[in-house]
Amino acid sequence: MVDLLAKVYLNDHCYASAAAVPFIQVCTKFHHEDAIHEFLLKFVTICISMLMTMEKNGEEIQRKYAEQKALENDPDPKKKLLALPAPPSKKAAVPAKTRLTKDQKIAKQKEENNDVLRRLRKAQVVEIILKIQNLRVTEVNDQMRDMLLTTGKRFKELYGYFNKGYQAMLKWWGDPEQVMGAYIRAIEEREQREREE
Repeated sequence: MVDLLAKVYLNDHCYASAAAVPFIQVCTKFHHEDAIHEFLLKFVTICISMLMTMEKNGEEIQRKYAEQKALENDPDPKKKLLALPAPPSKKAAVPAKTRLTKDQKIAKQKEENNDVLRRLRKAQVVEIILKIQNLRVTEVNDQMRDMLLTTGKRFKELYGYFNKGYQAMLKWWGDPEQVMGAYIRAIEEREQREREE
């Protein structure tokens, strides 16, 4: 039953809030069972991977971030800016307004609807993870913390910023910036020790 409710929650945004209540009630009732622990961990893993894939224009953001990092790390001194760019002219050419065709309007509305649905699904994923955290199952929360930290670090590496959803979920363990910073420092120290050995 929990599996069915989880599938409804993740796949049907219309019935997600209706499926969340019995899902959490069943999990609360049986939160001491090992089977529920395993299920919750698998469910959280799916939710976190969904968050990574739902980033709007993810590939474009990733490309721009990589280009920015390449420019910052470029040792070529010839590329230094020698003068400020010219100020914009007072009479900038304003493009004439073009009327959208019916197909273009429909495509624009579909794109806007898809963006709203994507944001709604991201919010629902974060919300259900926060509800699972509130079950206060130590075993699940500890493993969830590790998953959130590793995927949050990966998200930062790919896109150049920390996702607000990850930050909201990490608040359970304190200030998200401090928690993530401590995690990154621990990984760097471990990698440095491994290189020294």
